[in-house]
Amino acid sequence: MAEPMNDERPFGAYGQFGPGEMDLRAFDQEQVWVDILGVPHALHEMSIAHRSNLISHLLKFASHYRLGIARRDLIDTSAELVDRGAAPEIQDKPARSREWVESTSLMRRLRSTTPWWETHVTDERDRLSDDDTGRWWVITEGSAYLVDLDAHNASRAPGLGGDGLTVDLRRDGEPVPLLGIGECRRARSAVFVLDIRGGGVPTIRTTSLVARITTASDDLTETPYL
Repeated sequence: MAEPMNDERPFGAYGQFGPGEMDLRAFDQEQVWVDILGVPHALHEMSIAHRSNLISHLLKFASHYRLGIARRDLIDTSAELVDRGAAPEIQDKPARSREWVESTSLMRRLRSTTPWWETHVTDERDRLSDDDTGRWWVITEGSAYLVDLDAHNASRAPGLGGDGLTVDLRRDGEPVPLLGIGECRRARSAVFVLDIRGGGVPTIRTTSLVARITTASDDLTETPYL
């Protein structure tokens, strides 16, 4: 997590701290969630599953984010003390992590727009490997890969990624034999070993940065961004 400093840019300069670093000011507003790559997602445009997964994530890591907020406030207070020679007024925040995250503007909006969220939560991962099973959507900056670890194949859907870019590659939309996963981890490029040409000849495909890894629904035409 990144604690904004005196020369910080506005919150709307999404991704200013780089992949993997979160701008904690996200908790102070109720319009967008900014993913691990710095891509903003308007809350009202997110699917109910996406919002539900976000609520689950915030609750699971509430203590982690609360610690980051406390560290940010300490840095801000120290800077003002040095600059002004007097301690600023400190805004009171709940000490307990669960109470704090529930009190934030971001979580209050999510709660109000996502009833029965527990029934819509899907499994999300930070990484995938050859040892995993099941069907997964791997959402990158520019595409979405449907990775079926039981059938050992992967299908790529261009233009369904975090930024909606469209770049066509060979055999897009087709299940291509998956020979192995070199790496598949959020905030990094995934590396898939595919049999694109047939005959077991491996092709190494490196993706753009991975934003999300989430289970695929029974309706395989539905991605987390549709």
